[in-house]
Amino acid sequence: MRVRPRAGFLASVRGVEAHVARLDTFDAPLDIEVERISGDGNNVLYRFTVRCAERTLLTGRAAVVLDASAV
Repeated sequence: MRVRPRAGFLASVRGVEAHVARLDTFDAPLDIEVERISGDGNNVLYRFTVRCAERTLLTGRAAVVLDASAV
């Protein structure tokens, strides 16, 4: 049996470094790499990198709240 992922919302994005002016100008697919840094049952902090081919376009951290009623 497959378990459906919990719904959440993006609470904040921090430490973003943009290496390009826009993301919609690239013809090749964008690759997004995400690593969970920390979290508990309701809050999760991720580190992310957006790339096109071998070029890094954007990096940063994102906080996600999984159950806003519990905050």
